[in-house]
Amino acid sequence: MKGLGRSIRYWFFYMEQTFLVLLAVGAIVSTFQVYMLGEETANKVVSAYIPMMGCISIIAILMSAATYFIPQSLSSGGTRKEIFAGMELVVHGILFQMLLIAIVLQRIFYPNNSSINLISICTIQYLFCCGIGNLLCAASLKFGAKSGMVIYIIVVVVIAVGMTMVSISTVPGKKAFITIEESYQGIEYIILLGSILLDIIMMAGCYLSIRKYEVR
Repeated sequence: MKGLGRSIRYWFFYMEQTFLVLLAVGAIVSTFQVYMLGEETANKVVSAYIPMMGCISIIAILMSAATYFIPQSLSSGGTRKEIFAGMELVVHGILFQMLLIAIVLQRIFYPNNSSINLISICTIQYLFCCGIGNLLCAASLKFGAKSGMVIYIIVVVVIAVGMTMVSISTVPGKKAFITIEESYQGIEYIILLGSILLDIIMMAGCYLSIRKYEVR
């Protein structure tokens, strides 16, 4: 248990720093957009950036874990089980922090709008990105950092485009391809179950990669 506690503290220290930096960047970009487009677009900016920044944060954290923190932890004498458990606990803790932010923003920007459930949307997308992040982590450990970085760039681009397409447009007078409520209506529970299963399967794959990983 002492080893697990040290692992959790280690991952929390480094992952929380990355998370806060990315959150600050998202807040700055969102504030700038609201300033440029007007306060009436604030709720639309939130609906686009909160899911997108949470997804990118989770994936970026797991990518940095594979390229730097896991090798460093193993070199320092940490066991593979402790490293993996600490990493996953802290990653899902950050997911929970992002959901708390979504809950607060839901109450501020959509207090009487039942058609837009920012919390449900974020839960599904964050769990999905935990699965993708674990996949990238496993790929980086198995095939090298360069291969993982190529996949990471592709995933980030897809997420950024996807979040724009399924969000309410931030440009007055224009509408995105499909809105948030249209993209999830009636199938939330199916998508949520799929995201949970993906997360579990990719966690297992990531653990197998860590078990077989050798520090070079």
